[in-house]
Amino acid sequence: MRALKFRAWHFEKGWIYFGIEGIPKEEENYIDYSLVHQYTGLKDKNGVEIYEGDVVEYTDYSEYVYKVIFDERECRFFAIGITKTQSENNLGYKINNMLKVIGNIYENREFLNV
Repeated sequence: MRALKFRAWHFEKGWIYFGIEGIPKEEENYIDYSLVHQYTGLKDKNGVEIYEGDVVEYTDYSEYVYKVIFDERECRFFAIGITKTQSENNLGYKINNMLKVIGNIYENREFLNV
């Protein structure tokens, strides 16, 4: 069973990470609640946890870059291609040791313009 973890954007500290117990009370006023992301349960080839909103590179073919999203209708994480003519892929089909987190869509907006 995967751990239920989240991250949220803190206006002063950057990303903060928390579990199902929630955001610490003293931090609540500094959180952008539109930027709360869930952990996918997967780690990349370097052991970095993969969250929604992350941008991952399929390292066997570096031209393939994906944005990680959660599809609420199907209740699963997807990797949406943001380079070339890629389409969506179920993130679970990607081999973890072939993925590398290279940023996220909020701090690395250049990925959205590829």
